[in-house]
Amino acid sequence: MRRFYKCCSKMAALGMAMILAFPVTGYAAETEKEEQETQETVIQQEEKPDLQDDFYEAVNYDLFQQWEIPADKAAQNWFYIVQEQNDERLLQMVKEASEDEDAEVGSDSYNVGAFYLTGMDTEARDQGGYGEAGNAFLEKVDQAQSVEELVKACLTFYREYGIASLLGFTYGVDGEDSSQNVLYLVGGDTGLSKEIWFSDDAANQKQVELFQTYMQELLKINGLSEDEASSTVKEVADMMKALAENSLGLADLYDPQKTYNVYKASDVEELFGESVSSETLEEIFGILPDEKMIISDVGCMEKVASFLKDENLELLKKYVKVSLYRDLSPYVDTKSHEAQQTYVNSVNGLEEGEPYEQQICSSVQSNLGFQCGKLFSEKYFQEDTRSQIQSMIDQVAEVFENRLENMEWMSPETRAQAIEKLQTLDARIGCPDEWPQEDYELQLKRPEEGGLYVDNLMEIAHVQMEQVFQTKDEPVDKSEWLVYPQEVNAYYDTSTNSITILAGILQEPFYDPDAEPEENLGKIGAVIGHEITHAFDSAGAQYDAEGNIRNWWTDEDLEYFQELSQKVTDYYDGMEIAGLEVNGEQTVTENIADLGGLSCVLEIAEQNGYDLKTVMESWASLWAEELRPEALSNQIATDVHSPGKIRVNAVLSAMDQFYDVCGIEEGDGMYCAPEERPKIW
Repeated sequence: MRRFYKCCSKMAALGMAMILAFPVTGYAAETEKEEQETQETVIQQEEKPDLQDDFYEAVNYDLFQQWEIPADKAAQNWFYIVQEQNDERLLQMVKEASEDEDAEVGSDSYNVGAFYLTGMDTEARDQGGYGEAGNAFLEKVDQAQSVEELVKACLTFYREYGIASLLGFTYGVDGEDSSQNVLYLVGGDTGLSKEIWFSDDAANQKQVELFQTYMQELLKINGLSEDEASSTVKEVADMMKALAENSLGLADLYDPQKTYNVYKASDVEELFGESVSSETLEEIFGILPDEKMIISDVGCMEKVASFLKDENLELLKKYVKVSLYRDLSPYVDTKSHEAQQTYVNSVNGLEEGEPYEQQICSSVQSNLGFQCGKLFSEKYFQEDTRSQIQSMIDQVAEVFENRLENMEWMSPETRAQAIEKLQTLDARIGCPDEWPQEDYELQLKRPEEGGLYVDNLMEIAHVQMEQVFQTKDEPVDKSEWLVYPQEVNAYYDTSTNSITILAGILQEPFYDPDAEPEENLGKIGAVIGHEITHAFDSAGAQYDAEGNIRNWWTDEDLEYFQELSQKVTDYYDGMEIAGLEVNGEQTVTENIADLGGLSCVLEIAEQNGYDLKTVMESWASLWAEELRPEALSNQIATDVHSPGKIRVNAVLSAMDQFYDVCGIEEGDGMYCAPEERPKIW
């Protein structure tokens, strides 16, 4: 669902947080033969290669012989395995919450239980339509006599629930002053990403077909005939594709120079004409005409504006309704839910879907993530882990600072700014000290109270939107976390200049307090190094120690750093896996973070006399993954991370120590000439 309240608008201000790893999703292959041929290439090699030729495959060979991709998963990797373990724990906790008759109304346990129970109440879901708010909105859409009326209905709905189709206005962190909030213009539902709509890959083209079939099925569920649904989908898909064509590409979304576009609120009149007035913004949102406003994707919004003409009224109504059908399909009647699941399973090439109760539990986590996170952390996060991880963070930061102090190409002026940023960097470990749900009241209803799944969803959305607008004039709370602690992940947040190592990842195999130091260094240590390096990658380096977009570089240093970044782009660009090529520009920030992260932990290992080969093997095992061919196609098109095999082999081939430790020579598959090895941080 495109809900653009606090977290999402903050991400827009950041150019997105730098996340360690994204879940792999994929899309159905063109033919069975093509899928089989690709899968053999992507997943396994018949014979174990030498370390010198393919370090990743050699280290993980035995593991790959044991692994099989579960029927309901797009891939198998350690992130999936540990997340599934976390999800099983959470399912049990959610069930316990639903059975707790003594839970205080409005408490985390009560709300988690209420949302789960209404999700499982399929009879009520089938009778409830789109709920009180959704049904009322659809009625207003149908009644609109002009584009102005339609847009006003959409804006009012957005203000109440944060669900956008055409456009909406919200508040989030100001990129140039991260202590303050600023107004953002959001919207322009493209349905699929630009990278998928215009992909030449057969699996991604197949996803476009499946997406249109999914929309058509939703329209039929909502009363249209086969022919009506087919023609409507064609119109709506053409509009979505046009918006996507004019949107920023994935690589550009990470560049604040392209996403931090400053306007005044009154500029909406020039952009949208009579469809949106300053009076409307003040009436619905309380926005004043001279307020500073950021448009992150100008091209997309200009294209939205081009559609806002009365001759397009019927098209716009169809577009808005289809967007809502898609947004709410997992939460309304069982036919819509099944259509959504069929689509998800098909585009991921899954042999079967998740059990229904796990689907509902996942939804509870998605919408009540911090409530679930608190329950999870209280039971499974060991507090003494904080000090152990903090010690590793201090080690990596010390190495990084020493590198900054001795960076020959860096001027004293830039060096001082860089060291200040590093020393100011905040480390967050496990779970928050204060939970965001403590700042507002939320009271969901259980089935016996007349609670409906979609109504509970809308209540969550409404309360969160109210929190955004009630706090918009207050200083930004920089203690807020962007990702739920039960997730198997870590991230760097540019606006707070902080790294966060989530409780969900602080367990085997990522971290084991009883393991040898080399193993932890190559895994969680490299993760920590990866996140710290994000503060100085090609996007993070555009933010200062306070989390503000500011050029703190001398002209000469910035030019040289950009040359180093370009070398990383060129190094990765065109690297192949199963016949698909990595986009070096799209993945450059994550590739820089990988290079910096492993390089730091190798230096720590050298300083302490540890076995470097074990560190390298730990790094390689961390990224072991088997992917369905559909998953790889999607990852190459839409992910800013390189596939696991490339993350391992490309990084190691760039490390000088690797050649001595593993005896790599010219002619070996892992060999890269010294002058071609990217050196950055």
